[in-house]
Amino acid sequence: MDEASLSKEKLTQREEMIKCLQDELVKVRLTVAESDALVRDLRARIEELEEEKKTLRESTVDNSVAHLQEELIAVKLREAEANLSLKDLKQSVAELNAAWLKHL
Repeated sequence: MDEASLSKEKLTQREEMIKCLQDELVKVRLTVAESDALVRDLRARIEELEEEKKTLRESTVDNSVAHLQEELIAVKLREAEANLSLKDLKQSVAELNAAWLKHL
């Protein structure tokens, strides 16, 4: 009987060990599944952020070009004003020159 009890006890211990290992396996598989889901979510977020970054870079370039075009227009306007002022000054110098020559 002792051997039968020992065998039964060993069998019970093995069954308990198998149950514990199965429970542990379930936990590990759940953790792996959660980790896989997290990795998928993070990859999707990375793709979203990269797309957003690309969009921002493209819009920044457009804004920079627009800003440079506005600046170019402003510079051309200042140049036109300067040319007009120079023309007026040349005309005034010519008039003064003519008046001086008449005076002599």
